[in-house]
Formats: sequence, structure tokens, C-alpha cells
Amino acid sequence: MARIDPTLPREGYRLRVRVRGGRAEARVEAAADAGVKHATRTLAALTTPDRRAVEEVDVNDWPAFAWRGILEGFYGPPWSHEDRLCPLRLAAACKMSAYGYAPKNDPWHRDRWRLPYPDDELAQLGELAAVAREEHLEFIYAIAPGLDMALDDPDDRAGLTAKCRQVLATGIRQLAVLWDDIREGADAYDTGRRHGEVCQMLTEELVTPGRLPPLIVCPTDYAGLDPGPYRDGLASSLPVECVVWWTGPDVVSRSIGPTDAERARASYRRELLLWDNFPVNDFDPTRLFTGPLVQRDPGLADGPLLGILSNGQLPAVANVVPFATVADWAWNPADYDPAASWERAIATLCPRDLEPLVRACAPWPPSAGSAPATAHGTVVGTLGGDGIHPRAGPGRPGHARPSAGTLAGAPIALRSAEAASEDFIRESMVAHDLVGVAVLDRTQVELPLTGGVLGDVGEPDLVRRGGGELVPGPAFVVDAREQVVVDR
Repeated sequence: MARIDPTLPREGYRLRVRVRGGRAEARVEAAADAGVKHATRTLAALTTPDRRAVEEVDVNDWPAFAWRGILEGFYGPPWSHEDRLCPLRLAAACKMSAYGYAPKNDPWHRDRWRLPYPDDELAQLGELAAVAREEHLEFIYAIAPGLDMALDDPDDRAGLTAKCRQVLATGIRQLAVLWDDIREGADAYDTGRRHGEVCQMLTEELVTPGRLPPLIVCPTDYAGLDPGPYRDGLASSLPVECVVWWTGPDVVSRSIGPTDAERARASYRRELLLWDNFPVNDFDPTRLFTGPLVQRDPGLADGPLLGILSNGQLPAVANVVPFATVADWAWNPADYDPAASWERAIATLCPRDLEPLVRACAPWPPSAGSAPATAHGTVVGTLGGDGIHPRAGPGRPGHARPSAGTLAGAPIALRSAEAASEDFIRESMVAHDLVGVAVLDRTQVELPLTGGVLGDVGEPDLVRRGGGELVPGPAFVVDAREQVVVDR
């Protein structure tokens, strides 16, 4: 059974498994329905492939950052619609909280920002937003009008508002405005001030009336630590609740620490969200970066940052392993071990035939070494270039692990987190097809007590019913006296 406990940390949960009369009962307490989803993923990640045995366990878990996500914000051919659906689900499986849509070469996002989306393109955005809602992810739609917007022109302001209304009609709720990669002009203060005024207009026209989250804003001066005329102008007019997207001390930052973020936050006078240009490769598409996230100080979670979104690379498949390590760091940076996280991601998400290549392309930052020039072609050739396939499967080279289809009807098993060795976690997550990289470093685990058995039941899950009710799936023993209602 599951119970909402708003006193828990945001997205936090407590998972308790007990055995009564030979039957396992899983109890979940969570701050909100996203926390319940995280608990079910942890429960699934603790299962054995035969999915029958269970031991008693207590898990207390919560994320360090509210914003933890994937960002499509690079130059070059955008990911296909199918490509996007895969990292969306990967983000959810790894307990991330957001997906940012900002592909520079989507013409309706940037070059043709005034024009409405064609019906088919708009429908795809709506599908992405719907999948994100199902997975408890915030789908961020970013628009970039800065190339040619006449900032004071009423027609351009009305056109920007209309374009955002069209996007919001698909069910998207989080908007971002990008002023990146354009010139500040002769009067940087004035440019910043007018950028802030446009965001103020959107806040008044759309955000406040629609009760939407505050705008996320990527300024023209998006890297570095110190104040300047542009940042001063932006701060003079940007609504105080807006969040600023920042890339760190540099556009592609080797390292980022709390002092860096504190200085940058003071210069913008707004809260910061990290646009981390890792593992992006648009500056050199012949190279791939498949290593772990490194040199991000855990002290960033103590206040300077609201979170991190990791900017992806081409081809989309190359992001799976590094994205998993970003998820590990963002959930619990204090106990993050880059090498261990990377090895776990390789073991659970990487086709065996590609493992040598993934290891060869590990160096980061870009100055640390050169990945093989043939890496891009090898990955695309091996996987057929048709999107993200985190593991080999039927019809793909290296198929040496069970597919999700062959395990879909198998009975479930639970084991104590105390028994969750790396091999055990790997087997479990392979069995459950991207259940996710189990982030258990912070969990508090009691020693196993007694064992029990679950019958033939389906995947642990929660099914949304009308009226906001959360109904435990068949992997839970349901107490008929209790029902869970999310108080909105």
C-alpha cells in the first residue's frame, strides 16, 4: 500500500517490505506521487530474475536536487521523435525529474520561431509531453527568438505569446526562453534589460494567469562568474521568480564548485539551474564522450544550484551511459563515485559488443584526450542508427542478455537492499528493461529478518485512476481499508 506523507523531502520516499503469513507486503510512504513512482522503481531494482523470493527491508531515499534531467540543446541534426522517447523513459527509469526540449536546429524553436508548429510536429510535442507526465517528468519547452526578434515591437511580442500559447495547448506547462548565442549589441545593459522585459511580458500574459511554473531563462551571457552590463540589465527587469540557466565557469566547464555557483548567482541575482554541456559533442561531432560525469562538486547541492540538466550528443545512443551517471550524481552527489557509477551503467545499459568503444571514448573534458575518429560511425553502424538501444537485443549484435519481452510474464521477486551487489543489481535491471540505475548509496537498510514468497504477479507499478487515486499494482498487498488520495 502507499501513503502520501507531505513531511518527507520532495520526491522522497520510505519503502518497507515485511512478511506476514508467508506473504510479502510492501508499504510506501512518499511526499507525492513522484516519490511513490521512485519507490516502485527501487522495489523493482531489488528483484531477482526469478522474481519469487523476498526478504524484509527498509529503504529511506530522497534526491539532493529538485531538477535532474536530460537536455536536447545542441547544434546539428535534432534527435528523431523515436530518439526522444527513449531518453525520456531513461530519465524516468534513472529517477530524473525533467527533460528539456531546445534543439537548435528545430526551425520552429529558433530560426522560424514566429511560425506556428505544423500539426504533425505539434502532435509529436504533445506525445512527448504526455509521456513525460506519465513518467512524472517535467517537460521543458524552450523557444529561442533572439536571432531576429525586434524586442520592443508589439507584433513580435504578440507573435511570441501566440507561439507559446500553441505549445502550452499540448499540455506542456514549463516554458523556457533562450537568448543564447547572439550578440549583446553596442549597449549590453539595454539588451539585457529588454530581454528581461520580454520575459516579464510572458510572465504577465501566460505564466501568472495559467498558474505555470516560473520561466527558465538562458541569458546571452550564460557562462562565467562575474557581473557585467548585460547581467545588470537583465536583473533590472527579469521577474525575480525566474530561474537562470547557466553553463558554469565556461561554456564547456571542466569543473564546477560551490564558489563558482555562488558568484554566478550573485551576478544574475536569480536562482540558477545548471545547463551542463556534458556530454555534448556539437563542437566536434567526430568525437564521442561516453565517460562518467566528473568534477562536479557535491557542495553544489547545498544551495547554489536548483539542479542540473545534461546536454546530449549525437548520435542519441551515445548518451545512455553518461546520462545514467548524471542521474547518479544529481540524486546523491555526496556519495557519488564516478568510476563505480560508470561501471554500473556499462554493466546494465551497454551492449557488450560496444563496451570497448565506450571505454575508449571515456575521456572528459574534451581536452583530456581524443576519442577515436571512427567512434561515431562505429556506434551508428553497430546499432543501425535507429535511436537509443541501451542493450543488445534480438536482431542486434551482441545479444547475450534476456530481452524484456521474454521476461514480461515472469513472477516477481524481492530481495533485501543489503544483498544488492553490483551483479545482483545488473541482473535485476536487465530483467526489468531499463528499470534504472539503482541509486542506493544513501539508503538506510536494516538487516534481513525473515523470508517469504510472492505469487505470480505483474510488474510493480501504480495505476492512475480517476479522482487522483493511486491504486497499488499487483506487486503490493492491498489493505482494503486504506485508499490513497493525492491532495492537490
